[in-house]
Amino acid sequence: MPRPPRRDEPGAWHHIFNRATAKRPLFGSRRDYRYFLACVARAARSGTIEVHRFVLMINHFHMLVRSPVGRLDRAMHDIQMQHARRLNRRLERDGAIFRARYGSRRVYSQAYRYALVSYIDANPVAAGLIARPELFPWSSAKHYASTRRPPWLTTQWADEQVRAHTGRDPRDVTACREVFPLRCDPGFLAWVERRLRYRSAARDDLDIVLGPEPSATLGWMRRCAELADGEEHTLPIAEASAILHAIDVARQQATKLDWRRGAARGPAAATADMLRAGLLRDAGRLTWSEIAQRAGFTAPTARNHWLAHRARALADPVYADLAAAIVRAAANSTLGRVVMAFRCSSLSPGA
Repeated sequence: MPRPPRRDEPGAWHHIFNRATAKRPLFGSRRDYRYFLACVARAARSGTIEVHRFVLMINHFHMLVRSPVGRLDRAMHDIQMQHARRLNRRLERDGAIFRARYGSRRVYSQAYRYALVSYIDANPVAAGLIARPELFPWSSAKHYASTRRPPWLTTQWADEQVRAHTGRDPRDVTACREVFPLRCDPGFLAWVERRLRYRSAARDDLDIVLGPEPSATLGWMRRCAELADGEEHTLPIAEASAILHAIDVARQQATKLDWRRGAARGPAAATADMLRAGLLRDAGRLTWSEIAQRAGFTAPTARNHWLAHRARALADPVYADLAAAIVRAAANSTLGRVVMAFRCSSLSPGA
C-alpha cells in the first residue's frame, strides 16, 4: 500500500515528532543529544528548515518548524538517517532506530501554534524530569531564556509575540509564560495527542471558534449540522472533559439560557443528552464507543442523540446558539491562557 504524500509547501508550519522503535532510548548519552542537534543545525543552516521550538526526550522528540522552501521531507530524512547511522555504529548493532518515518502535522491554526509551544515546552515537566522547562538541557526553552542562543534556532516569531503581548524582553521567563503558558494538565496533553492521530489534510477550525466574533462559532456549528454523515475529517476543537463541564455549567444557568422553553422544547435531560453526543462528536471528535463511555449510554444511542442534535441545531436557533456557546466555552477552557495570547496576535507583524 503506497504511503500517503506529505503536505508541504513553502512557508508551511509543521509539528514534527518521532520516537524510537520498541520503546528503546533514542538518546543514550549527552553525545547522542548533541549529535542529533548538530544534524538539525546543519539542516537549518542549509535553509531547508526553520526550527522554532524543540524538545528531545529519552525515546522521542518534538519540533515546531517552518518549511521555507518546501523541502521538509529531505531535511528530516537526512537528520534521522545521520542520527540512526551514528547510533547503530556506537551500539554495534543494525536495524531500525526510529519506529517509523517521522510524523508531520501541518499547523494551519495560529491558536494551535501557540498551544504547541506550550505543549513542547511542557514535555519534560509532564514526564517528571524537571521542575521548569528552561532547566531542561535538551529543549529550546533553555535557549529562549538565555542571552546566548544558537544561531540556527529561529526565535523571531516567538519573540515578537512576547513583545507584542507583554512589552517586555522575550528572555524574561515570566513574560514568555504569559504568552506561552506551561500546560501539563492531562486534559490539554490528551487533546493535543488526539489531534496527532489525524492526517495533516484534516481541517482545523480552531481559529474560527476562538475568534473575536461569537457569530463565527455559530456559523461553524451550523456547517457541522449540515453534514450528512458527520465523517468529515476535522480536528478536535475542545477536550472532552471541557465539553462536558461546559454543558453542566449551561444546565446550572438554565434560566439565563432559557434551557427548557427555548432550547429544549422538551425535557431538559433530553437536551443534555443531545448536546453531549453532538458536541463530543463534532467538537471533541470522539468515537461512538468513547462517547458512550463518557456520556453513560450505548454507542447506537450515542449516534441517535447525535442525529437529533444535528436536526435540532438546524431547526431551532435557540438550541444552535446554546450549542455554539458551549463549544466556545469548552475551547476557551481547553486552551486556557493561550487564547488571550492568540487574540492579541493581530498586534504582532510576525503572527
